Amino acid sequence: METISKISELERDFGDVELLEDMSNGLKNKVLRVIIGGIERVLKIFHSDYAKYMKFETESSALDYFGQRDLSPMLIHKNPDSQLVIMTLETIPIRQKTLSSEGILSLMERIHSSGYPAEYKDNYLRNIITEGLDRQRDSLSKEVFKKYIKALENINRGTLVPSHGDYRINNLVERNGRLLSIDWENVLLHDSSFDISSMISSLQFEGNHQLAKELFKKTLGKENFRNLPTLLGSNYVVYGIYHGIYRNKKDIKEKYLSKALEVISNGLD
Repeated sequence: METISKISELERDFGDVELLEDMSNGLKNKVLRVIIGGIERVLKIFHSDYAKYMKFETESSALDYFGQRDLSPMLIHKNPDSQLVIMTLETIPIRQKTLSSEGILSLMERIHSSGYPAEYKDNYLRNIITEGLDRQRDSLSKEVFKKYIKALENINRGTLVPSHGDYRINNLVERNGRLLSIDWENVLLHDSSFDISSMISSLQFEGNHQLAKELFKKTLGKENFRNLPTLLGSNYVVYGIYHGIYRNKKDIKEKYLSKALEVISNGLD
């Protein structure tokens, strides 16, 4: 109902809005491919719960900045009252067969060197994981818990760069053979391994193991990605915590928590 209400508000300003595709993947924030005034656009509507976290301002500011630098779709309209932004449509979301490790790394490197004035959040990822693990401690031995904390001690001690914050397949679009990124609500200043670890782990979770391993091999051992194994393992921890706390799937939780320590120590198979 919230989405319908906000589209109705949009129609008062722009005329008829025709919905072509819901690209939200079940998330609270809605990402819609629409026709507004006869032109295809991407419409993002923020769930009301997100307003207090300033996600709207973060997203719209990042779109404005990165859109001008050909790293994202262009921001063409925003409405703080309705918590919505409208972007230019680049093309449909990326299909995995069109992806290449070169394109993924190139876009990421351009984001990192963009100079965007992102906010630095001290120990951002470590705090999330530590809090989640603390809530899960009943199912983890004290010895294993200590191993996680020790592995996380190096997070945020690498090179800090503007990071997308949720760099994964579902947040990529393509224009004329060139990748762009959407969904900038989590942009922040973080370790230079943060984005590539998110991409690799998301590829693993979605079953694209070949591309994940290719990216891992191309980045492992490079100075600016020295924290990659730790951050990659941390994504497995986050995934395991999510399934344990929010979905009550203990078997999946234990699988990914166990895999995390292996990844931190040995990387990908």
